[in-house]
Amino acid sequence: MKSVKRLTVKAVLEGERLPGFDQSEEIGTERLVMTVYGRADKVEAEEKLDPVSGDVRRYMRFRGDFAAYRGPLGEGEQYRASVMVLPELAAGLLSTLLSSDEVSSANFGIQIGIKKTARPGAGALGFEYTAVPLLEVSAEADPLAAVASQIKDQQLRPSDISYNALLSGADGEGAQ
Repeated sequence: MKSVKRLTVKAVLEGERLPGFDQSEEIGTERLVMTVYGRADKVEAEEKLDPVSGDVRRYMRFRGDFAAYRGPLGEGEQYRASVMVLPELAAGLLSTLLSSDEVSSANFGIQIGIKKTARPGAGALGFEYTAVPLLEVSAEADPLAAVASQIKDQQLRPSDISYNALLSGADGEGAQ
């Protein structure tokens, strides 16, 4: 497991370039880049000036507990972080949900890939990001609701508990 400052495509690829496409590959060919999952607790809109183009770039920064694998889930090294920045398409899946006042966190899983769109050149990158949800994003208005639900499912009834067993432990012999 590797801890990274911010979970991004670049961090998971460890600075390597995105996998390219062959000229022989058809437009629409897709490649899996990473699988990311976790629990997002907060979203912040950020702006950054691109030093090359001079354009203002907007992105969403998520805070929570996140993990990712380069490629399919469970294959290779796991990357962990408490801050995450995803490509716009993937970020949109979470940011709308977390922008609601009633939602305090969201559990999610997303496969992020690239799809060949055109031949690179003349300003075109030749690909676009794809985002495939791996599970239905689940939101919690109250983070303690899950704990309460778990307690209800596993709660012991008074008839299941022997007072003497609680005092003495599991062996049944009373405290002397």
